[in-house]
Amino acid sequence: AIIRQCGGEARFTAFVARHGLPRADLSYTAGCLYRSVASLMQVLCAANACWLMNEKGAVATAAQLPITLPNLGARVAAIYAALAPDALALTHAVDLLDALVAEIARVVGGF
Repeated sequence: AIIRQCGGEARFTAFVARHGLPRADLSYTAGCLYRSVASLMQVLCAANACWLMNEKGAVATAAQLPITLPNLGARVAAIYAALAPDALALTHAVDLLDALVAEIARVVGGF
């Protein structure tokens, strides 16, 4: 249930992040990216039958699990590093997130 719920939230939040792109809304887009990444870390922890109590250290925790992605930490960092108050940079950040959502869905068998 956690994989389906959090995976769906990650996918939906990544989708709605695109609503901030035409206005180059950095704050809105960054908030969506954070929420989606946090949900994805819950998915990875659930796939490994471990509890993630809060988001502090979540990426580092998920990166050490048996079921995870190579270079997870670097990929998440690249998403945040792409953030800038212009539509092209924000589009790149959301594109990176979309790829991460798709790959995590594949690794955990879907959500």
